[in-house]
Amino acid sequence: MESCENKYTTLLDLSRQAKIISGNTACFDGRISVGIPFSGYPTGVDPETITSLGIISQEDAVFSGNNITTLFDLANSGSTYFNPIFSSYSGSVWTNPLFSANTVSLTLPITPLSAGTQVVGPIWTLTETGMTGTHIIGLKYTGYTVTYAPFGVEGEISTGVTYSAVTGFTTALQQNFSAGTLDYKGPLDYLHSLEDATIDNKLTTKQIKITEGASLGTVGYVLMQSDKDGTGIWSPSSGTTGFTNVFVTGGTLTGDELTLTRNDDVDIDIDLSGLSGGAVPNYVNSASTTSTVGGITAGSTFPTPGKTMQEMWDLLLYPYQPPAFTSFNRTGLLSEYELGQTVSIGSEDFGWGTSNSSNVDDGIPGSIEIKEADPVTTIGNSLTNDGAETIVLTNAMGQSTIGSKLLYTIHGENTIGGTFTTSISKTWKVSWYYGKNTNTSITSGQMTALAGTDLVTSVVNGYVNQPATPGYMYWCIPDILGQPTDFRDSVAGCFGTNIPYITLSDIPITNAYGVAVNYKIYRSVNPTSASFDTWLCS
Repeated sequence: MESCENKYTTLLDLSRQAKIISGNTACFDGRISVGIPFSGYPTGVDPETITSLGIISQEDAVFSGNNITTLFDLANSGSTYFNPIFSSYSGSVWTNPLFSANTVSLTLPITPLSAGTQVVGPIWTLTETGMTGTHIIGLKYTGYTVTYAPFGVEGEISTGVTYSAVTGFTTALQQNFSAGTLDYKGPLDYLHSLEDATIDNKLTTKQIKITEGASLGTVGYVLMQSDKDGTGIWSPSSGTTGFTNVFVTGGTLTGDELTLTRNDDVDIDIDLSGLSGGAVPNYVNSASTTSTVGGITAGSTFPTPGKTMQEMWDLLLYPYQPPAFTSFNRTGLLSEYELGQTVSIGSEDFGWGTSNSSNVDDGIPGSIEIKEADPVTTIGNSLTNDGAETIVLTNAMGQSTIGSKLLYTIHGENTIGGTFTTSISKTWKVSWYYGKNTNTSITSGQMTALAGTDLVTSVVNGYVNQPATPGYMYWCIPDILGQPTDFRDSVAGCFGTNIPYITLSDIPITNAYGVAVNYKIYRSVNPTSASFDTWLCS
């Protein structure tokens, strides 16, 4: 240690002492420990990178319980808790298995006093991994939450606030997420020298890597001493020590001359002009393939001139990834429309997304192309696949019948001539009216002035609330809809107290968009000041 120009004691403050001037030698008394065990690095989901992938599933289901517990999805014949009593609600079931599976994480029971929204999750799954050195690390997580929102909750109280029976519906909503990870992705070479490093005594390590002379072609070689100073090189495992083990390390073909290079830097030229041979023939077969193998689909043929071996292997190992539209939308559209109402026109923005975008052949006739549906008219063509286009619209589409209407279709072509499309549709609905009026009959103006109104495609097998105001209860239903057979004091089906009613004369009106609609008028026999939840039986 006497030859050291700077001497440091590692037990003292190294960061304070270890400022080394270029050209000096630093010596350390004691051990030097650098880095931390890989297990000491953070891992798991990085909360700052969590990104919502949107709501992918939403369904309603019936539940029932008491002051002890709650059972879900009772109308689903495939559910563990199926109860035939609720069979009439077969339209309100969960088909997403996550909705039932995650109810175990809810705070139960659900009663009219505790029927609040609850969120389970997020629940994460590691979906992408990588390597840092020899350590497996996480790169990406996907996860989801399930939101449970009870509604229409009713209960029977046995004593105090103890519920002996509770029924209602629960909306379950799955939202997906993606996130990065906290896993360490940096370098692990804690000690690094730009030039030589010397250790005077034994070096103990679990692994050693020598990069000089190493390549994919030297896998299986052994480390061999190449000179008197102990320099090591990679050589075939079957050879002897020293440079008596001479072997070819590479070669270059120039025209008809092959030059082989040995490990002793000697080049050997070989004339190949006297050799003869033929090229590998193309694969030719006009029979259709019987099944899909890799990227070669069932029914493929290879007529003359066939495919080269390179083309065949590329088809097998690298299947074509066809593009598809992942989204398509237009500004200015409503979620629903009333009969006779038309969509807005003028300058509107269309947006779309595609998967495998590099395989979209855009900017050509038919790709990307946007068409109006009624009548079929091209409003944008040969568009660039940049996901956005502003178009001035002049056709105010609409309809005077109930149901879904196709509005716009977007077309694309892939790079091998295939096509792909998606579309935008909206639903046209009719208004109905309900509420109270003190008169024994009502006019068209009094009908449209009732407190309750909705745009609907059906009213039966559902309920509405009649307010706590004096008067007769009225239900005014377009005759183009299915008509109720009975009215019950219920929110969960055609049971409960019957509400006596009579049928009055029809009332015809013309709605705000010029469509004539005839209404069937139902009125309760008795006036009431009480509030009623009225179920319209089918």
